[in-house]
Amino acid sequence: MQAPFFLCRLKVDSFMSAMLEKIVPVAQVSSDNAVCIAAETAAIVIVGSGPVGMQFANELMLRNTDAPVIVYGSEPVQPYNRVRLSDYLAGEVYRDALSIEEPVSGNANIEFRYNCAVEWIDKKERFITDASGRVQRYSKLVLVTGSTPFIPMFGNRHYEGVYTFRTLGQADELLSRKIRTRHTVVIGGGLLGIETARAMQKYHTDITIVEHNRWLMMQQLDEKGSSYLEDYIKKNGINIVLDDSVVSVTGNGRVEGVTLRSGKTIECDTLIVAAGVRPNISLARDAGLVYHKGIRIDNHLQTSEKDIFAIGECAEHDENVYGLVKPGFDQAAVLAERLTGGDAQYVGSISTTKLKVMSQAVFSAGRNGIDEEPGASVSEYVFSDKDAGIYRKIRIFGNRIIGVIAVGEWHESALINEAIQERRKFWFWHLVRFKATGNIWGDADDIDVSTWPASATVCNCTGVTRGRLSSVVNSGCEDVACLTRMTRAGSVCGSCKPLLAEMLGESADIEPVRSWRGLLALSALTVVITVMFALFWPIPFADSVQYEIRWDELWRDSLFKQISGFSMLGLIVIGLFISLRKRSSKVSFGDYDLWRISHIVLGIVALAVLIAHTGFRLGNELNMLLMINFLLLAAAGASASTVVATEHRMVPAVAKKKRKMWNKVHLFLFWSLPVLLGFHVLKTYYY
Repeated sequence: MQAPFFLCRLKVDSFMSAMLEKIVPVAQVSSDNAVCIAAETAAIVIVGSGPVGMQFANELMLRNTDAPVIVYGSEPVQPYNRVRLSDYLAGEVYRDALSIEEPVSGNANIEFRYNCAVEWIDKKERFITDASGRVQRYSKLVLVTGSTPFIPMFGNRHYEGVYTFRTLGQADELLSRKIRTRHTVVIGGGLLGIETARAMQKYHTDITIVEHNRWLMMQQLDEKGSSYLEDYIKKNGINIVLDDSVVSVTGNGRVEGVTLRSGKTIECDTLIVAAGVRPNISLARDAGLVYHKGIRIDNHLQTSEKDIFAIGECAEHDENVYGLVKPGFDQAAVLAERLTGGDAQYVGSISTTKLKVMSQAVFSAGRNGIDEEPGASVSEYVFSDKDAGIYRKIRIFGNRIIGVIAVGEWHESALINEAIQERRKFWFWHLVRFKATGNIWGDADDIDVSTWPASATVCNCTGVTRGRLSSVVNSGCEDVACLTRMTRAGSVCGSCKPLLAEMLGESADIEPVRSWRGLLALSALTVVITVMFALFWPIPFADSVQYEIRWDELWRDSLFKQISGFSMLGLIVIGLFISLRKRSSKVSFGDYDLWRISHIVLGIVALAVLIAHTGFRLGNELNMLLMINFLLLAAAGASASTVVATEHRMVPAVAKKKRKMWNKVHLFLFWSLPVLLGFHVLKTYYY
């Protein structure tokens, strides 16, 4: 008779865990929450301890279910974040950073069985059998079996030096391999292939990506957007071969090169297959469940068999198999709600990809048009900046955004995703702004995450909304770590952590700008000079020709008037150039704080020249309009500088709002000044 696989989980510290892994099954190494559920107890059985499986278990615990829960994991390690495996391979995070915490709650009756693959499902008797031969009854069975690497057909796949990259164990193998390899070929130009190539690039290794499609990331990007990403990858020293494929490995039992379909050969010592994944349906297929591309499920997440459910990458809903974490988390929440008495339904997820590819942001959402025939009813608009590596395409149907593709950072990605989901209207001024700036709602400084709609998703990986984060902040969370712990936002790829920090901005201290006292003094001087124009009488003309100094010659003599007038014109041109410092990447040299001080000093000098040009006279008609414009410009600039100098003493949200307001006023008045000045010069010389 076979001995039980384990009796109960052991309580050990991390050092002892590492030692025990060498002598006992990892399933026996556990955390402090030791629970044993009898084999005859009908439990909620979860097959799969990946991110979606653990998220589903967490959702059950959040709903305080009193049903016994068992989580099976086939790998000999505790659950880990598969999304960050490439970061681990690249040496950017330690192994501990990959761990997924086990969900617990007050009286949780949950058991975790790792290194314990489920091999058989008996639908009739309602039990499963694991790799040790132990059986376990279930009341509900949830399949979260994920996916397996797709390995294309090519010769000599069994040679030493051929790897796949999907699990932590395979990542460990590649970690040791990357020290010895000199040229690695990666099959696959999708996300996993590119990230694998990036991770293997250390130690001066030559890397070549071979992709059988005509462009990279064909499921997420169009051809032009992919070209921007391709340029970025090549600049980072990685070779790319498109529209070709590996047909055979060359060598004598060990990889020495690859032969391509085109007839070309590439010498290499390592070949990594990262050509995508396929749903892992073998357990469901052997049990007689209905499947096609994945395990078929309905809106209740139920398979063809009552009380057996499937979620995550192994599931197919409405002919869609989502190969991303976020839809799996959506499904986990719906199923947990249903199994705890709710009536939620899963109606599908909007395909959204927001990720970093070799530190380059890639965003794709909704109907991106990749698999669609061109249609006259859908309008497409593109904003691009080749030098900055920015490419953005939005697709409009009627007056709503239905899809988007973007390469490069875009602060509006979460808002766009929410607009697609909620079918929000898209107005003509949004299109005007997008064509001009590449943004729909405004610059990053214009949009505070705390003002987003409550339903807007802040963390795309876990589906956490702004409303959920706000409630956690209001309950007392004061740092990003707390937000992540309470909501799991930022726990997958981490790209949303700046937004989490912004959620906490009200309580964060603002560092004073450099030389803020000098900036404040210069601002005050500007205001004083400006007010003098309103309070001082004009400087009188000399009432006698016998004065030794004829100050009024400044306003009577044509030469002096032209000198002071054209000096003003020159100062305005310099001011316009300085204003480009923040708005153009081509005018980005020098210290910004020094430019800021120079800008306000320039304004004071311009006011002094204006006094010399007018003697505090406002003039009439066009001259008066020009004077008022300039004085308001100076006052607005001084107000903006005052806010900058004192914002460390203000509430951050208030400071941001005031700075934005005064900067807009100042910019508007500044760029209208050359128009008025042009009419002034034309009038003076024409008449």
